[in-house]
Amino acid sequence: MTRSDDSGEDSSSRPPAPAEAALHPIAPFPRGKGAWLAELRWPGKRALEGIADAEASLRASFGPPGEGWRDRIYEGENLAAFGHLLRAHREQVDLVYIDPPFDSGAEYAMRIKLRAPGTELAKLTLEEVQYRDVWAGAEYLDFIYERLAALVELLAPTGLICVHVDPRQSHRVRAILDELLGSLAFRAEIAWRLGNGAKSRSFVSNDHNSLLLYSKGTRWTFEADSPELREPFAAGSLQMHFREIDAAGRRFRRRKVGTKEYLYYADEGKRVGSVWTDLSSMRANSPIMAETTGYPTQKPESLLRRIVSAFSRPGDLVLDGFMGSGTTLAVAAALGRRFVGVDRQGAAVSLAIRRLLSGEAPAGAFDLYALRAPEPVSTPSAGPSAPVIRARLEADRLRIEGFEPPRLRSLLEARGLRVEDWRALVDRVSIDPDFDGEVLRPTLHDLPGRGERVHGEYRLPPLERGRPSRGRLRLELTDVLQRRHMLTLDR
Repeated sequence: MTRSDDSGEDSSSRPPAPAEAALHPIAPFPRGKGAWLAELRWPGKRALEGIADAEASLRASFGPPGEGWRDRIYEGENLAAFGHLLRAHREQVDLVYIDPPFDSGAEYAMRIKLRAPGTELAKLTLEEVQYRDVWAGAEYLDFIYERLAALVELLAPTGLICVHVDPRQSHRVRAILDELLGSLAFRAEIAWRLGNGAKSRSFVSNDHNSLLLYSKGTRWTFEADSPELREPFAAGSLQMHFREIDAAGRRFRRRKVGTKEYLYYADEGKRVGSVWTDLSSMRANSPIMAETTGYPTQKPESLLRRIVSAFSRPGDLVLDGFMGSGTTLAVAAALGRRFVGVDRQGAAVSLAIRRLLSGEAPAGAFDLYALRAPEPVSTPSAGPSAPVIRARLEADRLRIEGFEPPRLRSLLEARGLRVEDWRALVDRVSIDPDFDGEVLRPTLHDLPGRGERVHGEYRLPPLERGRPSRGRLRLELTDVLQRRHMLTLDR
């Protein structure tokens, strides 16, 4: 599989890998008592001896400092992140949700808009490939097998894992889960209808994805009464059956089953089963929708709200090992769950951070960790091609005077375009007014909405009383390609 690395950061800042990583052991499987052992075999299948430990370094810290749990994002290979998490969090994750590659044979690009309201540039849409879902031979099965094995080790005894797949590999992924957890651990397969409509004229169109749900043990969380597990009654049913009205003005119907009578209220809707048809994928993929980020394969928040609400409780730990633009993290934060997210794409990490900072219920305290990738990745070189930020400090004010990110500049020049106002190229500004030289701890953020631009001039917040200044300021600009660029200024 080939992928791009879009962090926009120098590889020299990544922590070195240990000479020989320790292995976290894996429990024998299947784990379900009385389960028959299903094993999927493929050419070159590697025996699982353990999950390699990995180092991670704290790169940025958002929100107020404090003791106790802090949500976290890992930037790097997810298998390395799982190895790092196994140090202290084995069997502590209450809900795992992953939306891994589907073995589609396609490449996926992010749609990018400049922040140039009222100009012709506002109509421009750029694209940049984020990853290629292309595999040779049985590479895909090795890839998914190792990661599922690691996630099973992280899953709590009462936890659930939800694997989001499509028909290309769903049968093989289910066989792998049977092997790792035992067939009796299978809880459900949910068909999620995408709602895009059938397009193929050559054969039956695929218009659904599958959610494979497995438990670690014989107990798990299922919030059956969650409002998220309801959908509206059909119009015909409402007209025919819901004819009575109670004292509060609510329409309802009565049903007798044997000697028992049940009341159903129209405004509560009906329980959903294993086929979900009311959560259109277009909510996350149409450019006119507010939650659309432009990131490929983004899933709608309504889908993740249903999953997180149904299969976890407030305070539970939710892990998304292929977090993409951060939908799971944003939903988990809004619903009062703790979270861990992982992705190796820099653009995905940047989008997730932005969503957590600007969501309806902004996340409290969370940290960004960097992992050393186990395979070479391309990074921008220093020198003439490095990003250029021009800024100056005047007393308690910071003024940004120019910004010329090289990758974005080259994309525009290829189209014969030039942007006069640098703010059209910026998606987020974060400022750490008292940088310690190692970890970015921003206390000021500029997060423009749609059709808006960053301000470019900022009054700096006062430093904490009783603590001497470190004498430096760290400025982070995230461009519309979601690449992060840094500048340190002496105060």
